[in-house]
Amino acid sequence: IIEKRYTFDRESVSSIGNSMFAINNGFLLFSSTQSITVTEFDERLKVGNTVVIEQDNNLAYTFPTGVVEYGDYYIVGYSSHDSGNPAIETNPLYPAIMILTKDFKIVLDAQINELFSLDADPGSGHVHPTLAVINDRLFYAWSGKTEQEEDSLMNTPQVRIEELELSFD
Repeated sequence: IIEKRYTFDRESVSSIGNSMFAINNGFLLFSSTQSITVTEFDERLKVGNTVVIEQDNNLAYTFPTGVVEYGDYYIVGYSSHDSGNPAIETNPLYPAIMILTKDFKIVLDAQINELFSLDADPGSGHVHPTLAVINDRLFYAWSGKTEQEEDSLMNTPQVRIEELELSFD
């Protein structure tokens, strides 16, 4: 058994790193503070380039907990809310999806409730989306809220799964 610990400074990797994704000869680490960042590492954990994904809206991005590769794209599941107020009690997080080309250009960037009317409610806590692809179907799992009981002060999380058909023509 080999046991090692690696710690990186915030200059090279964002403070919240939630998705490691294997590539040839290393991996990518998707992380965030206010924007999604992607940091390249080789197999010996030598830090390579870091790319900040420049979103064009008034949202804060956090917890990119799900990343899958689909053809020439990376699909990222993350949490987002209006920027400026980080308190999720008063500014709750929503499940969101970003589709990037392999050179990290945005193809799609939206909250799930903007794309589909199935789930208009915010998530529960930090949402923590995870993704899986089977053939041309994307499964997007996230923590939604359960129906609140009358005497309960808190909503407990309930897993929700969205199924989306992937088509890049």
